[in-house]
Amino acid sequence: MDVQAELQAEIMDLRANMGTKRVLGQMPEFKEIRMKALELGFWVCSCMVCEDPLKDLTDFVTTGGVLTGKCKDCRNKDWRDWYHGTTSETQEAREQRTMDSNEHVGSIETSEPHYKTEDEVMKNFLVPVLSQVFEFIVMPEFRRADAVVKCPNGKYIQIQLKTDGAFHKDGTPKPDNSTRKKCDVGQAMFTFKSKYEMLVISIKSRLVNGELKRYIWVEHGSKITTSALGEHPDGTLGPQKIPQVDIEGLIDAIREEIAREENHVYFIDAWFHVYSEKHFKEVANIQALQTVYNVDVPRQNQQDFDCFFDQRRIQVKTYTVKSGEAGLSHTKNGRAGQPYDSKDEIDAFCIDCIIRLQTVNGIQYFMLYCEIPMDVLIKNKMVIHDNKGGITTLSVHPGIYEEMLIGRTKNTTSKTSWLDDYPFKHVRLYEHTPENPQVHKLTKENLEKVAQDISKPEAAPQCMFE
Repeated sequence: MDVQAELQAEIMDLRANMGTKRVLGQMPEFKEIRMKALELGFWVCSCMVCEDPLKDLTDFVTTGGVLTGKCKDCRNKDWRDWYHGTTSETQEAREQRTMDSNEHVGSIETSEPHYKTEDEVMKNFLVPVLSQVFEFIVMPEFRRADAVVKCPNGKYIQIQLKTDGAFHKDGTPKPDNSTRKKCDVGQAMFTFKSKYEMLVISIKSRLVNGELKRYIWVEHGSKITTSALGEHPDGTLGPQKIPQVDIEGLIDAIREEIAREENHVYFIDAWFHVYSEKHFKEVANIQALQTVYNVDVPRQNQQDFDCFFDQRRIQVKTYTVKSGEAGLSHTKNGRAGQPYDSKDEIDAFCIDCIIRLQTVNGIQYFMLYCEIPMDVLIKNKMVIHDNKGGITTLSVHPGIYEEMLIGRTKNTTSKTSWLDDYPFKHVRLYEHTPENPQVHKLTKENLEKVAQDISKPEAAPQCMFE
């Protein structure tokens, strides 16, 4: 079961067993599930009858920088039922709905996000140390493996990094101890959102005499059975009493993992090994762009942009055929659904989608894409500039592909006519096989996972087949 399915099951189980006297949106267990979902780029609808409560962030309204409790579908249904007088709610259900609608969804703000701590440990400790011994490769965001190490047979072992940073949320240094005493908590704590079938390296950092001191534990993820590992006063970790190791012990553990060939994977499999279906689509779309751009993906956890086109910083957004829109929001300072800002380190947005087209010669795959410079979005108030403007969805003008995509053509309003200067282009995507390798590395199975259906295949422009 993947992470999305696990979260969906947790939500349904919580709703089924919560009783009648509690409000879903106010339950600590529900809020915890929401935080897990947010880390994966999703949010959870607080409506008790929502059939698909785990949804993309774009399926929720953002009010005053805060995501609403209910998704757009449930909010719209509430309004339609009230307007047409067709609601069949009991008094108790009406009271709960009122409480749900008044629910305040706060933001998450920390002075030291986990990904920043991981980036620091990776850049300043693991890479300098392990690169002297192994071919050590840091992976981009969304991958289940934070790094891979090349084996003699050309395959790789995967490594997951867990960190406990040197500072509290208020910016003060954590004490260099293993205790949980009040006002003197130096104990390391590592959390696990899912199971990792790979080597897990847990590193605690503490500031001692102006320098960062590292404490290291190593264990295979298959042996970690709890959602959290706490440090004991004797320096061991978790119920398994995982012992601390020094740098030589870390290197030995990696060598032992390399010796286990059953745990080896091909690099491309580690590259596509992501947390969720949503992340897989994002990775696949960026891979497809390699057919038309020189793409380089940064090897760190999070930044304003997704990749480079040559030296240009590009944020990639997926066009959804069904809605005719692309999301134009992101998570910033722990708050989801935020519009982009002119201050973000982005040179342009690339909007793309992969489509499935049934032809007389069988199924063919195409990528449609367009690039819109940041200064154009600023000029048209699509992003925040001088504390003004900013939107979270963009209705793209597909140009000659519009009828094929949505089954009709729409009139352009004067307000969005500027988008006519940025129509889609197309490129054929061939399946990657050993006999016919493609730069994007997307197999037929990969393409099928991400390809969107279109409304009117017969309206495909002739230029797509020339």
